[in-house]
Amino acid sequence: MKKLIFVMLAYCLSFNMIAQEIMDVHYMDRAPFLYTDGQGNLTGLEHDIILAFKTWFEIREQKPLILNFIAHSDFEEFLIAVKNGNKNTIGSGTVTYTDARAKDFKFAGPYLKNTSLLVSYPGKPFAQASFLNNSETTLFVTKQSVHEKHMQTYLSTNSNLTIETVGSQTDIPALLRQNKEAYGWMDLVFYWHQVQQQPENALQLHRNLMKQDEAFHFVTPKKNTWHKHLYYFFNDGFGFTQTKQYHAIISKYLGEEVVPYTEMNP
Repeated sequence: MKKLIFVMLAYCLSFNMIAQEIMDVHYMDRAPFLYTDGQGNLTGLEHDIILAFKTWFEIREQKPLILNFIAHSDFEEFLIAVKNGNKNTIGSGTVTYTDARAKDFKFAGPYLKNTSLLVSYPGKPFAQASFLNNSETTLFVTKQSVHEKHMQTYLSTNSNLTIETVGSQTDIPALLRQNKEAYGWMDLVFYWHQVQQQPENALQLHRNLMKQDEAFHFVTPKKNTWHKHLYYFFNDGFGFTQTKQYHAIISKYLGEEVVPYTEMNP
């Protein structure tokens, strides 16, 4: 009898090992989206959303899902890694939709609205609507980002504009403190996190040039087999972004002040 129980247990363990799924999660390492905290643990709003997806998948498919997180500090390298990833790959890096990206990726969200902000070192005159067309200045933008795409359109009308690309928008605050005459483009969530964490180093926000026409998505390679699961997670019924759990995650990491500007509407 004991031998039979042992054989059955071994069979069940073997079955579970065969049935489990492994998913590579490439991510941009930056707070408050997905990052390592002071205790060495992964955390962030994207991390919690991915864990919610893991729970949803395991209940729906009745099989365990193992997450393999892979960090990146350069946005262009992150996009390349996701594009060339295996069929069990997703990308978590505040990716916005563009027609060009749609050729290489499938978009699963959106899970968060985004507002793009023009920022500078404090004390500068507030930029007006004509600023990008007329000013002689340097703009720091993340390479391969929507910010870079938007700013490139102004180069044909303003030859005095200089576009400097960086690997991640996490580099921009330090660059603006070094180059006090320059400006930079950042996302509202990252900007607000910086203000909360380092109020003494808060950058100046130029409200007249705020852009609110984007949303963040999780992405997968074109050959990916996980897109259908992510799509159902975000869109089936009312979708995850209409749940109390989603609201709690956004509020936890962003604070109630920013939630109205970022939370997906019904």
